[in-house]
Amino acid sequence: MNQQNDIFVSINNGVVGIVAATVSNESVVFVNSRRVSAAPLTRITLHWASGKTKTFTTTDAEEIEAWLEHDTANSRITRVEISRVEEESTTGHNVKGDEELRGEDPHAIDWTERQARSAVPFEVVDGLPINPRPRPDLKPGKGDLWHWGEGVCSDAIVFNLNPFTEERHLLLIKRGDGHGWALPGGGLDEGETAEGGCSRELEEETGFRLHPGVFDMLPARVVDDPRAGENAWMVTIPGIVTLINSPLPAVSGQDDADEAAWLPAGSWDELQAAIAERGGVVFPAHVDLLQEALSLLDQH
Repeated sequence: MNQQNDIFVSINNGVVGIVAATVSNESVVFVNSRRVSAAPLTRITLHWASGKTKTFTTTDAEEIEAWLEHDTANSRITRVEISRVEEESTTGHNVKGDEELRGEDPHAIDWTERQARSAVPFEVVDGLPINPRPRPDLKPGKGDLWHWGEGVCSDAIVFNLNPFTEERHLLLIKRGDGHGWALPGGGLDEGETAEGGCSRELEEETGFRLHPGVFDMLPARVVDDPRAGENAWMVTIPGIVTLINSPLPAVSGQDDADEAAWLPAGSWDELQAAIAERGGVVFPAHVDLLQEALSLLDQH
């Protein structure tokens, strides 16, 4: 994969790996190393001669079609469709810099106002926010979390598809807190979009940089975080993207990630086995999310 001025594009014998780019603050799209357009965020669908299609997210503002004429021994991409993707701001959600939620007295917090701008609806009983995803093992109060009520984060689900073998890998990090292998992610900053959080956390924890516009955002959901309590929980707004690269891009564990690695992810069982070979487990908060992501890919 070539990287120049934040350009991420992979081209192998006519098989195009399109990710995104920022050149002088301008987003661009490359097809077979030819610049075809410039603008904000878009979704891109590749069509193979065999009838197979694959949808990725990249950058562009206008809907275009680029016909490719390169044949390979593996496949022939015949058409590229590009369409606009809107970006959603998460300003106002309960984010990690919110000092009020760190207070010792949850009764001092205006929960009506918090409910109005929450990412996921929740109830308040006797002045306490109630975890909308109850579990028998929830700890009392805010558990081991730093806040009361909802905390919002974003997680980057980054797959890579080998254009020749069609082997699929997923980028995961080994958490430094001992909770296992997880998606790169973390709490949103005030005013930060979920897309921006995915991009920032990905780079901070793996050293791998992607433009925020490459992520196809999934709905917000409460996760089974082992640190959660009866009155404190985590919500993630995850973003997913599939890259096309051979070989795999270089990554390394950084910040609060002990390791970062591309793990085989052709199926849930294969991913679990790869993690087990490293003596690890999947971070409980990401089990359902990873299963959903793999299911979504298998449907396309």
